[in-house]
Amino acid sequence: MTRRNGSRHRVTLRAAWKAASIIERRRFVAELLVELLPPETPRRPAPSAPTADPTVDEFLSRCVVKSPGDRVQSSALYASYRRLCFSLDREPLSQKAFSTRLVERGHVKRQSSVIWFVGIKLVDIAAAGAL
Repeated sequence: MTRRNGSRHRVTLRAAWKAASIIERRRFVAELLVELLPPETPRRPAPSAPTADPTVDEFLSRCVVKSPGDRVQSSALYASYRRLCFSLDREPLSQKAFSTRLVERGHVKRQSSVIWFVGIKLVDIAAAGAL
């Protein structure tokens, strides 16, 4: 482009923006965002194999049986888990970590006024030979 006095100048971004169509403007903004924004990171990690925890696995094998139609309150399940850990002289997980491990292993958790694990039944620990 030339000015009235004959000197050349570069096309400014503003002039290019005004001359561009809506589609060209959208494409420009999309390309700019791709360059400026970091790639999206997933909020939660991809599901993986259950975290290895021998105390939880032992508790499930000794004290819990699948029982469709039954349910166990989360706090009662955790109290039983703690008793087993103390009887085996092992450090129990926190209640949240314990609950997470159960869900990782496919147990279903439901919440009403309290939290329940459904489809399982707690077996008497003394009868199971744990104490």
